[in-house]
Amino acid sequence: MRRRRKKNPQAAPRIGLFGIFGAGNAGNDGSLEAMLLFLNAARPQDEIVCICTNPAQVRRSLGVRALPIGSQQPLSPIQRTRMVLFGRIAHELRNFVRAYSICRTLDALIFPGTGILDDFGESPFGVPAALLGWCLAAKLAGARVSFVSVGAGPIHHPVSRFFMKRAMKLADYRSYRDVTSKAFIAGIGLDPDKDRIFPDLVFALPAPQTGLVPPAARTRTVGIGIMNYHGWRNNPKKGESVYRAYIGKMATFTAWILDQGYSVRILTGDAVDRKAVADLIAALAPMEAGSRSGSIVAEPIANLHELMREIAMTDFVVASRFHNIVCSLKLCRPALSISYSSKNDDLMADMGLAEYCQTIEGLDVGKLMEQFLDLEAQGDLHRTALARMNTIYQSRLHLQNVALVSQLPQHESGSLAGTGEESGETKGLTLLDIKPDPETI
Repeated sequence: MRRRRKKNPQAAPRIGLFGIFGAGNAGNDGSLEAMLLFLNAARPQDEIVCICTNPAQVRRSLGVRALPIGSQQPLSPIQRTRMVLFGRIAHELRNFVRAYSICRTLDALIFPGTGILDDFGESPFGVPAALLGWCLAAKLAGARVSFVSVGAGPIHHPVSRFFMKRAMKLADYRSYRDVTSKAFIAGIGLDPDKDRIFPDLVFALPAPQTGLVPPAARTRTVGIGIMNYHGWRNNPKKGESVYRAYIGKMATFTAWILDQGYSVRILTGDAVDRKAVADLIAALAPMEAGSRSGSIVAEPIANLHELMREIAMTDFVVASRFHNIVCSLKLCRPALSISYSSKNDDLMADMGLAEYCQTIEGLDVGKLMEQFLDLEAQGDLHRTALARMNTIYQSRLHLQNVALVSQLPQHESGSLAGTGEESGETKGLTLLDIKPDPETI
């Protein structure tokens, strides 16, 4: 069977963007938006289709054509019986055939950012199996496969690791958002020597518009980022004790911040975090207010732009979710990280804030208070350093954009606007021609 592009050589290239988008995670959706902004500017004639978790939400929020990752057709009683008899095999085969039929219409399949190469809260036959199925379908259909600024690892389940490793082996282009991700890929038996490290795609998003209340005209404010965390497997029953300990410690720290004369803005990064916000506020209620003059604000946050607007109203941030930290550093807000994986630590170290990290499950509130006081004392120095690093990150992301333009298929009827071909900027350029900044290795 021949692909759509061969049937119509004059058709614009068609690019699929794959990810866990539209499901309520602001960081994931921000990564998609950043890739769309780049493609719309550099490749305005391309047709874009998003293959995602919640197509309806992606269509509403970003106005892009979207399809579900797997078949969403209801199963008949006979099909449900077959699922019981034959397990996952028939279901996965059905999804693969559907993926192949879609990939036959694509010229490229891109995985834009996100921590898609870990198994946080995932079974092997969720995202890991879908990744392998779609990558295999794309390669059989003749489409290029690119993983762009992705996070990788940990992948604890051996079957998930098997699926994801083979998906990555099929890729034509791979880049990672941190050193640990690249090292993890090497550790599971892939050769990443030609792969590069570039910043998280969210650093390419526009910052909030000016006009917010200036620092001198408002109460000193700390952003407290809270998440609905129940352990790596994200099992509410087995991880309830972990969750309760985390909420209790964050409530103790938040009360202390209020006692220091700060106001607090509570930050989230996923729709599921609303429960954690309610539990944090409930835990704070019985604590003595003392002479607190600050207030607690917990505005609903639906996307990364709303998150950044909240962070823009703060002086410091203490948070757990990765993209809470990303947005804080992007806006030059000194941050403390309380993480559930090493991705936070890598970013904080790259930004010169390595000493301001803890883990959720090993959180020491007394140490956190000491870290905050030190961060506060060094605040101006950190803001200057963050501004400098943001400039470097923008330069690195530009290098990746040039690499991506050279990797993607060209319109056969002529050059594409925004690619730089007319000026010779990217003509004949390949990924190996781009010499990354030494700090990206």
